Amino acid sequence: MRGIHSLVDSEGPVGAAFCNRPGQYLTTHESWNMPRNAQDEQIHLMIQCMESWFLADIDTLREFFGNEFREGSLPKGSNIESISKADILDRLKNASRSSYKGKYGKAAHSFKILENIDAQKVKSAFPSVNRLI
Repeated sequence: MRGIHSLVDSEGPVGAAFCNRPGQYLTTHESWNMPRNAQDEQIHLMIQCMESWFLADIDTLREFFGNEFREGSLPKGSNIESISKADILDRLKNASRSSYKGKYGKAAHSFKILENIDAQKVKSAFPSVNRLI
C-alpha cells in the first residue's frame, strides 16, 4: 500500500459492520470528508480512546502508578472496545487519584504508559489490532 496511513480514535463504538470499512464509519459517524484517493486499507480505527488499550495490561498500569493504584476501580469484562470513552477515562482517573504520580492525565501520562504496554496483551484483547498489524 502506498500513501498516507492514519490511526484514528473512533470516538464511539464501531461495531462489526464497519470493522473493515473505516472510511464509511468516519464519513457516517464523524462527518469526515474522505480524501479523493483514500482507501479503507489506509485507515485504522484504533478504538474509542487509546486508554482502552491500557486495560489490556493492568500489570503495566500497576507498575506505572505504584502501590496506591486502585485497579478495582477499572472496568472489567472481555469486550473492552464496547466501554465508553468517558467511562474508561473516569475510572482510570479514579484508580490513579491516590497514586504518587497523581490522577491520570492524558498529557502527563498517556504516552509514557503507551510506551510500556505489552503489545501481545493488546493484540489478544483487541481483535481490531490484528487489522492494524
